[in-house]
Formats: sequence, structure tokens, C-alpha cells
Amino acid sequence: MGVRMAAVAVLILISLTALSNSVAVGGGGQNETKVAPPKIDFTRYITYEELNATLQAFQSYYSDILSVEVIGKTWGWNATSGAYDTPRDIYVVKISDNVGVEENEPGIFINWHHAREWLGPMLILYLMQSLVENYTTNDTIHWIVDHFQIYLVPMTNADGYVFDGDGNRSQVVGSGWRKNCRDNDGSGSLDTYVDFWGDIHGEGVDFERNWDWDWASGDSNPDSDTYHGPAPFSEPETQAERDFILNHSINAYMVVHSFHGSVLIPWGNASANTPHDAFYRSLASNITKRTMIEGSPTSTYQYGRPDEVIGYTAPGGSFDWVYGVHNIIGIAVELEPTWSNAPDAFTGFHPDETKILTYIHDFYEGLMYFIEASDVTLTPKEQGAAQPLPYIIYGHVTDSTGAPLAGENVTVEVLSNGLTLNVTTDVNGFYMVNLANVRHVIGDTVRISAAGVSQDITVDSAGRKEVNLVSGVVPEVNPTMVVVLLAFMAVLIRRL
Repeated sequence: MGVRMAAVAVLILISLTALSNSVAVGGGGQNETKVAPPKIDFTRYITYEELNATLQAFQSYYSDILSVEVIGKTWGWNATSGAYDTPRDIYVVKISDNVGVEENEPGIFINWHHAREWLGPMLILYLMQSLVENYTTNDTIHWIVDHFQIYLVPMTNADGYVFDGDGNRSQVVGSGWRKNCRDNDGSGSLDTYVDFWGDIHGEGVDFERNWDWDWASGDSNPDSDTYHGPAPFSEPETQAERDFILNHSINAYMVVHSFHGSVLIPWGNASANTPHDAFYRSLASNITKRTMIEGSPTSTYQYGRPDEVIGYTAPGGSFDWVYGVHNIIGIAVELEPTWSNAPDAFTGFHPDETKILTYIHDFYEGLMYFIEASDVTLTPKEQGAAQPLPYIIYGHVTDSTGAPLAGENVTVEVLSNGLTLNVTTDVNGFYMVNLANVRHVIGDTVRISAAGVSQDITVDSAGRKEVNLVSGVVPEVNPTMVVVLLAFMAVLIRRL
């Protein structure tokens, strides 16, 4: 009898624990009445028309967290008709939990410019799909979508992309077309020529020389691959991006290029450091630590200014403009392959389809770190040297059974100066803070406290640390269910 009673007692305790109130893992994010979500095929390059259909399908399926907006039109060169009769839409994809509202949250803007650098659109589309697909299952992504506004421009240079082959490698001429399709001489057609080595050149403007930052120092030869255009922001495509950035709250900007395998920081136009150089180098270092080369964890991307890493400067660049004019975090990435791993320029700009996912995966974790670390308003440039470095602290707050504690206040205190950050856990009991928003240095002790418990950590050079807090709080139980359960147990005991 004693053994039976002990077993019943254990059963009661287990049942009470099972009946405790718990917080559901974050829901929403997709239309669950639909059978299957849209999927992008990353084993081949997308066409412009497929891109249009894909964005509309994602907006329809994930309408509560993803929206698509047309922000401008291209010149519209149509090589088939030989006329400028096909202006193409420039899309911005927004991903956020309140997608129809401009919120007071960090805005992250990621785009792509050079026509032949085909991995850029694929990386941006991969990020889009990853964020919406994993919103309900990945706590980090759930936090990002709920606490950031992500703006993605997968194909600014649609004319150039279509002219370069529209995702079909067999249609590419030489090493490919770089610029947009501007009619430089007003003849009504895009005039091009093929040089001695088989590469195509001609009219058009290089988007990464057309922004209003040291623009006049750029290339003034209209036939050059780096032609800066007749004036800053002369192109409808760069005007569209400029105006969008000016009309939205943007904290950080990334332009995606290829090929080299590097992360580039300002200044791009000069062999000189910015006032925020320490911050930029820390950010870039932490991004590259999370990258690979050709799938190997023993090799990573390089980082530094363009003159340091790729050997030349680039006046009129977009990431210089966002930082130099607006004090927004601005960087560029040069995706793989590296120069040593590309047999020729054609392959470097248009890697074999079998390499698409490898090169995306090699940079993806670095891309996610860039987003996580971008919830920062940079100090004025005259105070740039005092800008705290990015350092991400994240984790879960749970009760004694492991159930997530939602709505808990998490305090992060730098013990050397008493400065604090406060954040509230989400429905998953998850939290994330960036020490770039409070003064600290490497080696500082930081205390993370929530739900009556705390943990101290030392800020190191890793750039990111997980800190999970387990409260001693006994989970709350449902009183009605307890009464029902006890009545059932009383009957069971009498029968014993």
C-alpha cells in the first residue's frame, strides 16, 4: 500500500507540472490555410520575371510579416526590340512583425547593384526565405522579425541583369555586363562593343560610382565599366534607393557584390580611416569570424577598407554616402569565390549553379551577425572614437521546469560604470541586447539579471555570447484543473 501511495504522489506531482501555465512558442507569420509555402530553387539562378512572381507569392503567403513595394523603375532597355520600352520595377521587400507600420525599430537595408554579380540576388532571396520560413521555429529569427525592420532590394539593376543573361550562364558575353543600361549618348539604343579579349563594354553607369560622395573624383569616361554617370544620382535606380533611405529610419546598410570573399568598410573612396574605424573593424571582424571559404571552417573572409583588401579606391560609393552623409552604418560584402578559387572572371561573377548554396551558406551566419549588431545609432563623427563596439548577449529566461518566461525584464549592467540596458523577453522567453548601445571595453564584467537570478560574464573578442537564466520560481498552475485532478486522485486512492 505504501508503495502504491508513493506512486500516486509522484503521479500527482508530474500532473501538476504538466498543467502549469506555459507560454506558447511564437505563432503567426504565415497563412496556415494554405497547403505549402512558396519555395525558391537555389540550385539555379532566378530570372527577373521569376523574381517578380516569387515576391508576389511570398507576399501573399506571408502577408502578416512580409510586404512588397515598388520604389522605382529602370531605364527599360529591351535587347529584343532594340528600344527602351520595358521599364522594370525595382522592388523593396519589408519583413517585420507589423509589416504595414513604420515602427520605432532599427531599419536594415540590404541591396545589390552590379549586373553580372549573380550571387547577390540569390543571397538576398535566401535571407528573405529564411526569415519568413523560420519565424515560428527559430527564436533568434523570431526576435529579429519582431524587433527590426528588414528592407531587402534583391535586384536594383534589373535591366543590367536581364541584359547579362537573365540567369542563363550560356547567354553571358565574356566576363559579363557590370553597369545599368543608360543611353549615355541619347541615341535611343544601348551601344556596346566586344573587346580583343571577348569582354563586352559600352554605355551605362556604374551604380557604385553614382552616389553623392566624392562623386567628382570618379571615372568620367562613358564607355568605362566604372563610369560615374553625368551627375550624382543621375540614374532612376540610384534615385529610388536614395529616396527610400531618406524617407525611412535606417540604422545600417549593406550592398552585396562579388567576387572576392571579403567584407569592406569605409572609406571606400580613400586610403583613410573613418572616425568610427574601431567600431567598423570590430563589426567586420565579427562578421568574418562567422564565414567560411568553399565550405571550409578553417578559412574565412577578409575585411578592411577597399584599398587594403582589393587594392583600389571607389569614389561615389553607396556605403560611403550612407555613412558620410547620414552617419548610418554602411558596409559592402564581396561574396565568393575568392580570386584564387575562380578559374576566370566569367566563373567568378557567375559561379556554377552547384556553388550557389555553398557560397550562400558560407556567408549566412556573418550576414545574421550584421543584422543583430545593427540596432545602433552611431555617435556623431567627432565622437566616433568613443563608439562602443558591437557585442551581442542573448539567451532564454525560463522557470524551474524549463518553461519560457515571457514578459520578464532583463537587465544588463556593465559593472565598471553601472550603465545598464533593459529588454523584455518575448513569447519564447528569448532576449537579445547589443552592448554597442552602452559604454564598455573588452575585459569588462557584465551582469545579466532576470526573474530573481543573475549571471556575470566577461566581454571578450568573440563578439557574441549566450546567457541563459533559470529562475527558481515554481510554475503557476491552473486552479480549476488542480481541483479536477485532485478529485480524480481521491477516487483512485480509495480504490487502492
